[in-house]
Amino acid sequence: MVLKADPTIKSQTWNDKQITAHHGIIPTQLPVGWAALSDKEQKIYELIGRRYLAQFFPVHQFNSCSIDLELGGETFIGKGKTVTSLGWKVVYQNQTDPDTDKTESDQILPSVKSGDILKVLKTETKNELTKPPAYFTEGTLIAAMEKIHTVVDNPEYKKYLKEGDGIGTPATRAAIISELKRKGYLETKGKKICASSDGIELLKLVPELVRNPILTAVFERRLRDVESGKSTLSSFIESQQKFILQEINKAKAINNGLQ
Repeated sequence: MVLKADPTIKSQTWNDKQITAHHGIIPTQLPVGWAALSDKEQKIYELIGRRYLAQFFPVHQFNSCSIDLELGGETFIGKGKTVTSLGWKVVYQNQTDPDTDKTESDQILPSVKSGDILKVLKTETKNELTKPPAYFTEGTLIAAMEKIHTVVDNPEYKKYLKEGDGIGTPATRAAIISELKRKGYLETKGKKICASSDGIELLKLVPELVRNPILTAVFERRLRDVESGKSTLSSFIESQQKFILQEINKAKAINNGLQ
């Protein structure tokens, strides 16, 4: 596999023009023999090696298509794709590709044209209940933190969250989750990550703005202004102090009203 790699291929991985925080893991020559590594160490090394190696293979190409069918006054849509060039995914043949979309359809659709009349060979109905969203795992939670802009409606805030890489940075998201676990706000159940009873109570107590990702977007915008010289760091810190004091005073007022 290594011999098939093309070192002249330069993917976006090598574009360092906009690097802010940089971290990376790349394979090196083993300081000890392969046999000296534990089973877990071998698997980690192979995972890193395959991801690194994939950068030196061509793009993955396929034809994607859909067919709209009318049946009984309803419209049904069939989706599929045909791979035309395996490209970098050859590195993951007989392996689990961490970037594969499990919902992506690989079915091959027949060649048809608009207006064709097709024969229905079989129909089937299923009665099912709407399923609740799946629990986060550490991997899916980190991905959700990165793509938090997808759940924000305000176009301006969505833009800042997307440009700012979401909540945290690639180097800090895992640490944020670990800290929430340490403080008892998150707990693990197998591979699942759930809010603990303390975490749920905290979310009930803090103001809506504090638990809203829009707040992160507001901070990102202000920090960008500091970075570009439109504002000063001292003014940002001053506004943060005022914001915190306002929220504390609101909490005190609510607490006094309950007494």
